[in-house]
Amino acid sequence: MQSAEVDIQDIPDDPQIDGEDRVCVGNYTSVSSSDTGLWSTANSSIATINEAGNIYGVATGIVKISFTRSIDGCDTEKTITVYPNPSTLFVGTIVHPTCILPTGSVLLNGLPNGNWTVTSSPSGNEYLGNTSTFLVGNLSGGSTNAFFVTNAFGCSSGLSANAHINEIPSNPVLTGASNVCIGDNIHLLPSSSGVWTAVNQSIATISSTGIVTGISEGVATMTYIRSSDGCSSSKEIQVFRIQ
Repeated sequence: MQSAEVDIQDIPDDPQIDGEDRVCVGNYTSVSSSDTGLWSTANSSIATINEAGNIYGVATGIVKISFTRSIDGCDTEKTITVYPNPSTLFVGTIVHPTCILPTGSVLLNGLPNGNWTVTSSPSGNEYLGNTSTFLVGNLSGGSTNAFFVTNAFGCSSGLSANAHINEIPSNPVLTGASNVCIGDNIHLLPSSSGVWTAVNQSIATISSTGIVTGISEGVATMTYIRSSDGCSSSKEIQVFRIQ
């Protein structure tokens, strides 16, 4: 007498793993499965994984993580690449605002190979490039900025040192008398570190050291431009005829 038929099911399919296949050193990513089971890593010195599927990048390299389904012991592997973080950027030359160019700039050094994104903090402005140095311009006077870079793998450096941009310089203060007689002299200050010019030189002239000479009756304007930053100020001089 024959027994009842016994149905032998097919070998079950391996479980599926969903999620990222890369992570940066010191960062987390995650993988998941619709099944219940256990996660493991082939090399915990490169990446670790916990029971929830959270992967932590320990060191640069390639490692396989495995998921074993509890109900039938079937397992699946996934290759995870751990990418390095770029080095912290070095703040080089800082150019401060002048009266000619009212914004500052910072030269950044040590950018990684390949395409990168530099982010300014606290503004959040982003700059794209692929060179080893980069000049960040149009920085407001009085601002303090730090920078980090994200490489082509999406890994980011720490914040750079702060780069402080000075305020736009104030105009020079001019001192000295405001009137002079024809044929006489007065002395305006500053007498150095800049350039003096006279408007209406038929009324009064001025030397490179700020000596004003009255020529004829009227009003002349004296302008001083500071050499270091291009800031300027003007002063009107009244020239009188001697009675």
